Amino acid sequence: MQSGIIGSVNGEFEDIDTTTFPSVRNEDGLELRSTLSISETGTNQSGTKIIHGTAADQEILDEERKTINSKGEVVIDSQNKNIITRTTSFICVPGEYVVVDSSSGQFAFDIIGSATGTMIERAEFNLNALIGDYKDNTEIWMGGFTGREGSAESGVAYGREVLSDSEIGVVFEDSDLNQLGIELEHRGDVYNIRMSRGGYLEVYEPNDLGAMGYVRLLNEVIENYVR
Repeated sequence: MQSGIIGSVNGEFEDIDTTTFPSVRNEDGLELRSTLSISETGTNQSGTKIIHGTAADQEILDEERKTINSKGEVVIDSQNKNIITRTTSFICVPGEYVVVDSSSGQFAFDIIGSATGTMIERAEFNLNALIGDYKDNTEIWMGGFTGREGSAESGVAYGREVLSDSEIGVVFEDSDLNQLGIELEHRGDVYNIRMSRGGYLEVYEPNDLGAMGYVRLLNEVIENYVR
């Protein structure tokens, strides 16, 4: 895994019980299902338990078919309700966080939360605090800001040591960072990463990080900056 959306877990659990799935609900007279499956459970080098799995959920998609009538008007010819199935893979560190592929996979937070009796919400990163801790020992190649008073209320800047720029750096100092591209060193390893305030983390390098390495980075660095 090189990227994903992180969900913070409010509650405690050790495993995910999948024996109650599929769960069934009725909407608009249609039967919809959701399910969880676990493909692998293991531990990384630091002893952290990691659960790999897939979540799937069905939802209703309203579809309209249009046609042109004899008067040249565009009219609705028929309306159908179709059941579509969305899926996402996930990794989970029990009682701490769940990571899904993308924002479209956030439905897994509710399914896993229901299965474990916890609440899982999309994480929010404090990027300003991360910069405060790492600014003297890292290269920042991208920064996005918002919530600033003045003519430049929001924006994104790219470039080598962008936050140290004599002009744009001042703008970032009194802004709330919402995006960050950073190259940082941790325990002898160099990570080139991109983050958003809304819980997105993508690792460009190492490009062969894998789920175990991704979890290690989360546990040892990124988790310290979850609000």
